[in-house]
This record gives sequence, structure tokens and C-alpha cells, in this order.
Amino acid sequence: MRTVKAVLPVYNGCMLKSEGRCRNIGIAIVFLLIFLSTPAMTANHSGKTAQVIHVIVALCDNVHQGIVPVPAALDNGDIPGSNLYWGAGFGLKTVFRRSKSWELESCIPQDRGPLLERCAFRHRDTGTILIADAWRGSEIRQATRNFLRESGGASFMWRSRTILPSLVIYAGHDRLMDFALDVKPLSENPSRVPVMVFCCSSRLFFRENLELLGALPLLWTTVLMAPEGYAVEAATNGWIAGERGTILRNRVAAAYNKYLKCGARTARHLFTTDN
Repeated sequence: MRTVKAVLPVYNGCMLKSEGRCRNIGIAIVFLLIFLSTPAMTANHSGKTAQVIHVIVALCDNVHQGIVPVPAALDNGDIPGSNLYWGAGFGLKTVFRRSKSWELESCIPQDRGPLLERCAFRHRDTGTILIADAWRGSEIRQATRNFLRESGGASFMWRSRTILPSLVIYAGHDRLMDFALDVKPLSENPSRVPVMVFCCSSRLFFRENLELLGALPLLWTTVLMAPEGYAVEAATNGWIAGERGTILRNRVAAAYNKYLKCGARTARHLFTTDN
């Protein structure tokens, strides 16, 4: 699921008289370096390599996105801490930090560039890792492009490692309503990466691109919606539990209705799935 490249230094500091003891120490150093190069988060409770979910969040931004206006305190796409989709009450970071299913491992602010903050969460029961990225609101085009690239089988970097995610999620404004992106498959035999798209009318605007990329869409939206953290939490918990199709859709719809009080039937019609 990931590619790790490590450069091991040549150990020249052994001053022991015995060549055999020197060789044994050298071997021990190699194994120690390999062990240290793999963080604890890459293994789940059974000792197997953990699955990685990558969530790309384009921060809410009244100025740079064609969204329904929200209060100024929630819409600054340069400040993740108070943003509607990230640090506000129902934002992704806030919801996952409060979740009983997930444990926060780290949140690292980024000083510059399009990525403002990256948080890592571990699923308490399975050890599944979720990496959530807060993208600057004005960089929504690049955030969308990155989501599509990973949907087609591209990797991303995390802790100096190349990660191939088991599930890729986009949450934010549907920028494909406003512009088109040139999408090209990475290979003739796509890897069928599972994806979910939390934005307004995602099935209408993302389906053609994701089909071209060979992705495996698990959850779409059909109309206008709020891409907030509770929906993503419900979706990831259901996916980890092996839920697909109508069962997964109903779980997410129930969470959406719980927070927005839109009615169970309305919430179910908001989400759809192809399998």
C-alpha cells in the first residue's frame, strides 16, 4: 500500500578487533534503521499494515468560491481554525477530535503554500489511519486536481513516505461547477481506487472524470449539501465496517439528518451510490 525508500549509511565506526563481532553490529544497525524508519502508526492492532484514508478538504471561502454566502467568521479560506469545513463546530477536524471512534495522532500547521494544516487520526478499533488535509480556499482548483489524481491511482507523501491510499475523499465546494479540468488516466489498467465525494451534486459533476480515471465511487451526492465533518465521519466508519451500497448511504444520511434536521427521507435522497 505504500512505497518506502531508505538510504542506509555505511557504518565505518566499528573499532572491534573481531571481524565477526563487527559484522554482527553492522547487521544490528541495519535492522535498527529499518525499524526506526517505520512509524508506529503504520501497524494496526493485529500487527498488519494499516489502511490509509486520505481526506482532501477545500476550506470554505466566500471570496474565491461560488458558494452560498456564510458568516464572515466561518468563511476565511486562509484560517483553518475557524473555517466552516475544518475548525468550526461541525468542521472535519472538530468532529474527528471529538469522535469516540477516532484518536488524534497529530495536527501539523503548514507555514506556507496551498496546504494549511494536516491532521492524522487513528481508528481506535482497527488502527486505520486517516490523513486529513486543509487546503487554502483560494487553492480549490489544485485541491480538486489532487483528489482526481489520487482517484486515478497517484500517491501522496506523508512523513517522508509515498502513500497509496485505500480510500480517497473530497469535501468542500464543487468547483467543477465553475471550471473543467483536463483529466488523463495514469495507466491503461487503473487500480479502481475507492472514492467518496462530499460536495454539491457530485455525481453530476464528478462522475465523468472519475469514470475516465477508473476510480470506484462508493458515495455521491445528488443536490446541494453541506460537506461537514459528521458526514465524512459516518462514511469512514461505515467503510471500515465493510458497509457498501444502500447500507453505507443510509448510515451517512442518518448522520446528516441528525445534525441538520432535514428529515430522514430528504437526507437519504441527498446521497446515492452506484453499488
